[in-house]
Amino acid sequence: MDNHGESHTRVQKKKFAEQTTNELDARLAEAKAVRQMIDLLEGFDDTPECRARILEWTRTLWSGKHVSFRQARNGTPFPANAVAANVFDLIRSIEDRGHDGEYIVRKTDIAGYISWLRQGTLRYSETLLAVLALSSSELSVLIGIPSIRYWEDGPWMVRGS
Repeated sequence: MDNHGESHTRVQKKKFAEQTTNELDARLAEAKAVRQMIDLLEGFDDTPECRARILEWTRTLWSGKHVSFRQARNGTPFPANAVAANVFDLIRSIEDRGHDGEYIVRKTDIAGYISWLRQGTLRYSETLLAVLALSSSELSVLIGIPSIRYWEDGPWMVRGS
């Protein structure tokens, strides 16, 4: 191989090493952010101050705070962790209230989100319930299991966990 070929190979190896290091650094930063999210959610005490603290953390972590996760997947701080990206998107509504006056994200939901983050998977039944004349709290009592609010684009849905 001539000098030009050897030089080109060295440059390619160096670029690959830099890219690999950057990817590892990004994964490490993402893992640390997941740990921060778990710690933050474990301290959830359902006060307005705690909700504000969680919302501020999401805004600090990701400047795309007004764009839906599904509209801006590449903008999430968790591109390699779909569960963390999903929970992150859900907790961005921590201060929002539903038409019934209840917070959309409740203490029960937070407990479910922590479980999802620890297990690395979303654990809920895929059986969807639709158009109920009950609040999620009433439904939860009726069926005897806590509900975890989870929503996709559009209105929120309640799924048994």
